[in-house]
Amino acid sequence: MVQKKVYTMQDIANEVGVSKATVSYVLNNKKGARVSDATRKKILQVANLYNYVPNISARTLSQSQSKLIGVLINEKKEKFLRLDDNEFLNCLKNSFFALDYNMVFIRNREHFDYIDLAYDAIIAINYDNEKINKIADSTFSPLILIDSINENFLFFKIHNDYSQAIKLALTSYNNQDNCILVYDKFNNEKMNQSLSSHSNYIEEYAYQDKNDLIELFRKNKYKNYIIIGEALGFLAEQYLLEEQFVVICVDKPIILKSTTKTIYFSNKYKAEVVSEIADNLVKKMYEIYDSHEVKLKYISSNL
Repeated sequence: MVQKKVYTMQDIANEVGVSKATVSYVLNNKKGARVSDATRKKILQVANLYNYVPNISARTLSQSQSKLIGVLINEKKEKFLRLDDNEFLNCLKNSFFALDYNMVFIRNREHFDYIDLAYDAIIAINYDNEKINKIADSTFSPLILIDSINENFLFFKIHNDYSQAIKLALTSYNNQDNCILVYDKFNNEKMNQSLSSHSNYIEEYAYQDKNDLIELFRKNKYKNYIIIGEALGFLAEQYLLEEQFVVICVDKPIILKSTTKTIYFSNKYKAEVVSEIADNLVKKMYEIYDSHEVKLKYISSNL
């Protein structure tokens, strides 16, 4: 059994980058202290994450558990592209249910005005960093980011390691310079940058609409392709030869031909990792993690 570390005011001060006195002013709600609202929020977030809660209201926040997980979904996709997302959400719901949590979907909201105490943890899926910061300003609950990369040490980031899968896909072609990477853009720009890190030796195309993608296939019929997403791979099957493309899927493909070259991750495993981290954060087992970013590896390939 992992023994919980007892954090001090000095630990909080070190993480936030302020003095111990400033932490004391905020946690004890002393009047007259000149502390910015942003610093105050960050101190309270770290204190909650570390389970250091000296005042009555904060102690209530840390000790009560609603067994409720809030999920924010940033949906900006055509319906046919949502196949992968829906399957992951089903797996996520089952994983939390197995741990005795209820999962509530919080649909797109321009104003993040939900109540802090309602959720034991909040999961945000595919958000840009501006909205991630707005979410963080609206809650002291642990925040877990899915398919988003953010530099804030408070947030846990979980995403598939597409870079590793792309490297494997490239090995199936003799001429790697004659290759186009096709993907549906994430809302999070740093996630997109992680995909385009290979663009020094392959072209890339960020999906816009079906007709535009079909035109790309027609104009570049002698190119090879690495395609991220099963739905986009399904389109490729109709216009390209099998030896011309590899499809990287978030889970074992269900609509692609069995002969189509694929590399795939696991939605079930991804959901289990997310729910396990959330459960540990709710239990204040923050110290067991050396890193707040988890890059999930692909689980299978038929190359």
